Amino acid sequence: RLLTLDPGTGHGPLTGSMSVHPLRGRRRMPSYHALSYCWGEESERTQEILINGMTYMITANAHNALAHSRSPKAHGTLWIDQISINQEDLDEKSRHIGYMGAIYREADVVV
Repeated sequence: RLLTLDPGTGHGPLTGSMSVHPLRGRRRMPSYHALSYCWGEESERTQEILINGMTYMITANAHNALAHSRSPKAHGTLWIDQISINQEDLDEKSRHIGYMGAIYREADVVV
């Protein structure tokens, strides 16, 4: 899952859309940046992001990383573990551990 972050500046509301892309296969993944950071505890999800019209709670670390990485004029496509992996699905989290090398390798930039 890749997050396309809407343009913005400062600490204004974070908005974007999520899309699913196969990591392997014929179709080339879109260009994206991968954000890696310390996840933090579940209770620390105090910040909001609006994705595909739905509000999601994320950690302050994730919010700050996204706020600092977005462009004021252009959409940006990102893979960020806290958002791109369904944190409620333990099987999915386990599977994605095996994909992490490829996810970071395919990224244009890893921050």
